[in-house]
Amino acid sequence: MYNIRKPYMKPDSRLAEIVRSNPSMLYVLEYFQADYMIREMTVSEFCGEHKIDVNLFVAISNIYNGFPTESKLNLDAACIPVVIQFLRNTHFYYRNEKYPEIQSLIDELRKVNNAAEIGILEKFFAEYYAEVDEHLTYEDRVAFPYFEALYRKFTGAAEAGTIAKFSASEYRDHHTDIEYKLDELKNLLIRYIPVGHDRTVRRKLLTALNDVESNLNAHSAIESHILMPLVIDVEKKLAR
Repeated sequence: MYNIRKPYMKPDSRLAEIVRSNPSMLYVLEYFQADYMIREMTVSEFCGEHKIDVNLFVAISNIYNGFPTESKLNLDAACIPVVIQFLRNTHFYYRNEKYPEIQSLIDELRKVNNAAEIGILEKFFAEYYAEVDEHLTYEDRVAFPYFEALYRKFTGAAEAGTIAKFSASEYRDHHTDIEYKLDELKNLLIRYIPVGHDRTVRRKLLTALNDVESNLNAHSAIESHILMPLVIDVEKKLAR
């Protein structure tokens, strides 16, 4: 029987063993802009070498390992700009690698399958990606700058300036159902689009959709369970 269980990361875990058991950890290293040269380092040693808060690294990694986030994380406000940069790096991956790959696979599917339903898939993906891009742009231009300005004010940085009228609750209200719509795309492929000479490209497309779905779920969990509690705590402290 195959062992598909992913290990729960701890500060004293051997990082190489975690990465070998779950290749999605490569995304974590990339988004933290950390080296893949892990050698025999423990998680604590790796984080020390790369100047990453070990509790933050463990919390994010265990999200990618499929574990629920602990209700109380030992994190402080200094993690806010680090998490924001991590999330910005995920945005770069979505826009410059994953979604272009998916679009390319849909174009390839059209070449080998002329079923009328392919047009529905193309239209649905175009509308879906427009919504994703709008959400990512909102985070990059509105939410993240606010969080950064809030952090600078909290730390007393001279360049804090005037903070735009905004709040973490507005950010939470803006969250969309892009993960649900991604599932609808997969349903179209699995349930409704007739199979032609496209089994290979269809398999590649479904694999890519599953990959981005998993990545987006982790992205949302980081925002909801790590970034938002940190920002809300800072907002409350500044309001005193």
